[in-house]
Amino acid sequence: MKLKDFRWSTGLFLILSPLGAAAVIGYYVYYEAFRWETLALAVFMMFATGMGITAGYHRLFSHKSYEAAAPIRWLLTFFGAGALEKSVIEWSHDHRNHHRYVDTDTDPYSINKGFFHAHIGWLFVKRGTNGRAQVDINQVKDLWADPFIRFQHKYYTAFGLFVCFLFPGLVALAW
Repeated sequence: MKLKDFRWSTGLFLILSPLGAAAVIGYYVYYEAFRWETLALAVFMMFATGMGITAGYHRLFSHKSYEAAAPIRWLLTFFGAGALEKSVIEWSHDHRNHHRYVDTDTDPYSINKGFFHAHIGWLFVKRGTNGRAQVDINQVKDLWADPFIRFQHKYYTAFGLFVCFLFPGLVALAW
């Protein structure tokens, strides 16, 4: 991959967010009392974002493995955003392309580009370069028809950061 194709914002986020988390945890441990509720919230968020990606983004939205009522779709869309793996539209577009073009140059996660690229390196590649296609709405028309998913896609950065950071913080204010 050429440096001009590198997504610097992703690289910086993946370096700075653990440092920020360590600082917040350090502050919390030093200045605040341990609360079981906070630990339970962290475990819940880990489970909820994981289910959002696995049961939502992957099985429901990308593969259409099952149908779900609107409230379940909304919850999976909401919590999936908290994993910060992009919008349902982008994630599903890439995943459908992965299955359509598996192990070719147009496979966004091709193992032919190496183990690192196949598992996380693709996140650092700008769209439209190195086999990572621009999002083609025609490939995800079924998802584009859902107003909540369109909303999540349009405002993804704010939406994802809200679910990942602000939402748990607001919940923790209850105690």
